[in-house]
Amino acid sequence: MNSVFLKPIEPYIKSYWGKYKTLDDLPEKMLWHPLAYHSLDVAAAMEAILDIRPRYVQEIAKKGAFSETEVKHQLILMAALHDIGKFAQNFQSKNEDLAKEISGHTLNSEDWLRYGHGDVGYTFWKKCKDRIDPTFKKNEYFDDWLHAAFSHHGTPATEINLGNAIASSAIDDAQNYIKDIFDLFGWPERKEIQRSEKNALKEATWCIAGLVILADWLGSNAEKGWFPYEKPDFSLADYWKKAQEKAKTAITEAQLAEAAIATHFDLKSYFKEDVTATPLQKWAEQQQPNKGSHLYIIEDFTGAGKTEAALILAHRLMQSGSAEGIYWALPTMATANGLYARIEKGYRALFADNALPSLVLAHSARDFHKKFQISIEGVSRYKKGSNDPDDIPAEVNCAAFFAENKKYTFLAQFGIGTIDQALIAVLPVRHNNLRLAALSRRVLIIDEAHSFDGYMTKGIEALIEFQAALGGSVIILSATLIQAQKRGFVQAFGGDYNVVERNAPFPLVTYVDPEKHSDEYPLAALRGSRRDLPVKFFSSVEQVLETILFKASQGNCVLYIRNTVSEALEAYEWLKDHAPETVKLHLFHARFCLKDRQERENEILMLLGKESTIQQRAGQIVIATQVVEQSLDLDADYMATDLCPMDLLIQRAGRLHRHTHRPDRSPPELWLVSHSAIADAPEDWVSSLFPKGQYVYSDFGQLWRTVYTLEKMGGLPCLSQSPRSLIEPVFDKNGDCPEALQQASNIACSKRNEKRSMANFNFLKIENEYKETLFEVNAKTPTRLDAEGVTLRLGCWGNGHLTPWAQAEDERLAWRLSEITLRHNQFKEVAEIEDASLNASVQKMQDQWSKHYEAPRILPLRSSPEKGVWENCIIDPSGKERKVYYSFEKGLSII
Repeated sequence: MNSVFLKPIEPYIKSYWGKYKTLDDLPEKMLWHPLAYHSLDVAAAMEAILDIRPRYVQEIAKKGAFSETEVKHQLILMAALHDIGKFAQNFQSKNEDLAKEISGHTLNSEDWLRYGHGDVGYTFWKKCKDRIDPTFKKNEYFDDWLHAAFSHHGTPATEINLGNAIASSAIDDAQNYIKDIFDLFGWPERKEIQRSEKNALKEATWCIAGLVILADWLGSNAEKGWFPYEKPDFSLADYWKKAQEKAKTAITEAQLAEAAIATHFDLKSYFKEDVTATPLQKWAEQQQPNKGSHLYIIEDFTGAGKTEAALILAHRLMQSGSAEGIYWALPTMATANGLYARIEKGYRALFADNALPSLVLAHSARDFHKKFQISIEGVSRYKKGSNDPDDIPAEVNCAAFFAENKKYTFLAQFGIGTIDQALIAVLPVRHNNLRLAALSRRVLIIDEAHSFDGYMTKGIEALIEFQAALGGSVIILSATLIQAQKRGFVQAFGGDYNVVERNAPFPLVTYVDPEKHSDEYPLAALRGSRRDLPVKFFSSVEQVLETILFKASQGNCVLYIRNTVSEALEAYEWLKDHAPETVKLHLFHARFCLKDRQERENEILMLLGKESTIQQRAGQIVIATQVVEQSLDLDADYMATDLCPMDLLIQRAGRLHRHTHRPDRSPPELWLVSHSAIADAPEDWVSSLFPKGQYVYSDFGQLWRTVYTLEKMGGLPCLSQSPRSLIEPVFDKNGDCPEALQQASNIACSKRNEKRSMANFNFLKIENEYKETLFEVNAKTPTRLDAEGVTLRLGCWGNGHLTPWAQAEDERLAWRLSEITLRHNQFKEVAEIEDASLNASVQKMQDQWSKHYEAPRILPLRSSPEKGVWENCIIDPSGKERKVYYSFEKGLSII
């Protein structure tokens, strides 16, 4: 090294560590990376991120006050200053030996070790900024932006009492470092902020915090060789040049650069063949949105081509510069898996030739999705052995970096997953800001928007509000959206939509432009996607089961959707006792473990899916719960359903004669198990038919109005009438309701209001500052309420060994595939185990997992006298012991 060409090394570089590690082969030897160098690593990572994703700078600059050049400059400063709290002795003393070796200073009191360096850095800045430059006192925005940087560990930094956490010498060194950084990069522009700009600049802190988190994660990555540790041999200016080169490598290897958008995209480029566009798709192809934040709400039935229309609109938005990618949010993991299978083969047509946009699957069970895992492996093979993008199959590409953590999901250019992954962005949980920042540059497509309850709908409104404020666009898809829901979505986006018309046109696109003006575009209905469907009523479950059995015996396939697992099991048992050998029975519900559920889902799709043959379909009966309501592309010759609210009934009916390429069938007719909607309906009008199902849809007024409307309209006249004439009367708060059912309806209404109130409390609001009070430690803030449950792992006990229920190539995966979820009101704990060996085996496994993560509890099962059935006992929340049985045939039964 020739020191003639290097600038003098600042003293603090050699006295403060930022990162350290011990060597495996030399545990007594410790490598460390100077704090100043680590800070420059993160600053270089920020610069590189903004170079490849300049839209962040542009959106923040649109808030007013600063040019794009100055915004970028200040964001790099934020990254360079994010860790000044590490100058404090309470951080340096986390490695006391290292601190003594390089500086000779340690902290005497352990009381101060509990404060995070983000809190210390924020407090230090607030107390010392005037000494650095008195003009900072006028720049509140700079404090807000720096606060976001100090919060890079995922929750807002808090001002504390510094006490002796930082010595006077460290204060001097930190101040010198800050001044040197300002001298190196240029001092931030200091100016009076107009009142109209202040709130907008505070909104930007939500995004800035996310960008600093990303820069810190990249700049801290020594394991991949991106930012290896360096000896303190360089000045700030000299190391900055090295850091910039390292950052370029990190960005390239993480594949963070956005793929260019295709200049042209239509149905032919997507399907690779000529396809006749539906009216909705034709409308989408004609749209030319300008750059900005847009909202589209598409209301049309299944078969109208909403998926492809959304892709076309998303492409037009990306082409205009309004976004660089897509996140598609769906109600369930199954719907996400289904869309992934549809999208994977054609999504690259949205992007320029030879581009490698990542397609990521985002939900809690994606580790078990073979196609997605193969897509990650495919990129790894490509990186190792090829320079030709054509070597990767067009449908398979996901950079490994995006698959490492679901927090990275929205950084990928195309994400498909559950709505929950997006809702986390607007909950006070760690690193939500990274999700917000990344999502703001994606077209957020919310599918099946009608399927969410009041709590989740409020969460979606919060998500839309943040998306609009941070410059993002939203597309909402639904077949049966209630007008009140639509109004809430539009108003959350900032639109001026205030009119609610029960008989508004259908199909319809509601649009809000970047200036927040709203408009509606009625569309021509596609024949085939809408139909007038007669409904036949059955006054007992046994009556409909007899009819199902008769039709299946004639060679038809029949689907029956029940409202609870228990009632689905009862129907299955009845059919099993009465069905001839020519009829094949299948049971599908949520109480199968993950492996069995996947296998059953695949089997049912094969038998009743779009590609199923006449021979495969003949004599098949599927008894299912709501898991098939939206998640599976099934096509039944005949279909029955328990009574449910009108919007869900229309959704369920979409599984009857779903595909039009089977012409030789009797005209479709929906079978509904329900009493007639008599004016003086008794109190047991619902419970007499559904003793357990009455607790699922507990607003008996809505159920009664559903039947009343069906009887009045002569079925489901979705072609000759607007679907709104079916849906809106059912959900009218002032609608008719028999007196005997009114109390149940009032209780259900009260519970809905409680959920909305809880949502208002849990979900973040853009107008609130990013501050500590929003993030309660240990607060419970779920993405959905009704799905809360207890996850268990099914284990089999035999011959003195405890093994997972599922079989897989490795034990870890087998236990994950053996997971099953019960509701909180079904399970408190496993009953006492008297077998000492079994007890010890369970405890050993739980202890082994707890070293790495908080694992679900094991529910050990013993083989029962009945072949293929395993059993045990659990304790429910009331303290009652309940017998449980599990089999591949029936899943989990609770007696």
